[in-house]
Amino acid sequence: MCDMCAEFLENITQPLWSTNITNKTDNMNMTKKLNLRELLNFYDFMVQGSVTHASAINAVLGEDLAVSLLTDYFKNNGYEVLDILKPCTLGIQRGPRLDRWFIIKKNNVTTFFQVEIKNWSAHSIGGRAVNRQQSENDVYMSDFRKKRWEFQFSTKEKVPSQKETLKVLTRMRWAENNNRENCYEYNGDSHKALLCFWEPLHDKGNLEALFEVDVCSESFKKLTIFSMSNYVTQLLKTKETLDVEMTNADKRIDWLKKIYH
Repeated sequence: MCDMCAEFLENITQPLWSTNITNKTDNMNMTKKLNLRELLNFYDFMVQGSVTHASAINAVLGEDLAVSLLTDYFKNNGYEVLDILKPCTLGIQRGPRLDRWFIIKKNNVTTFFQVEIKNWSAHSIGGRAVNRQQSENDVYMSDFRKKRWEFQFSTKEKVPSQKETLKVLTRMRWAENNNRENCYEYNGDSHKALLCFWEPLHDKGNLEALFEVDVCSESFKKLTIFSMSNYVTQLLKTKETLDVEMTNADKRIDWLKKIYH
């Protein structure tokens, strides 16, 4: 990884030692602080020096970034996060697969989300950068979020407009203990589909991190949307950093330090 990519990673993630001891080891867990402002600088504003590095940084952060932000959102809104599991498949070797099962509970109601994560940002094909000078302008941002929503969702057909995201409406099957021989479907409202974007988007242009839209699907009546950018913007009203544990990202950064130092 180039020096510029490494610098952006250091800006986004700041080390912080935690005193939590795991049950499996006697070592301390290493958590990090996400630099929320630098996340927006990199992914939304495309600040100077960030161009061409998004793919490399996404490869390091991976799905951990979305999982960390989604976990924090649910906990802050009174949910208990019961589990975050893989695989999320049809229960067979072929066919579409999603990124995670996300299982939450509130008021004795357990919800099983099948989750697809897309870190698409201003750097992506078809992406648009937010004008940083206008980012505090409510009218500008509302219009921006609506336009990005219209790019990612077909309001006429009521389905995600990209082939890579349309699969989220395919009902996945739960594999008990990752055993395909013991797969079954969760029926009813407890099984939901969640599509997680980085982009600042919303069907009405609101600064709302989690929302639902009606969809035309045999499997689901509604689709839940989570915007990481919207959530980070909300968090920045009260804090500059967020404590997270991103195990896979940590391992990748450790390997980078061994390979290149």
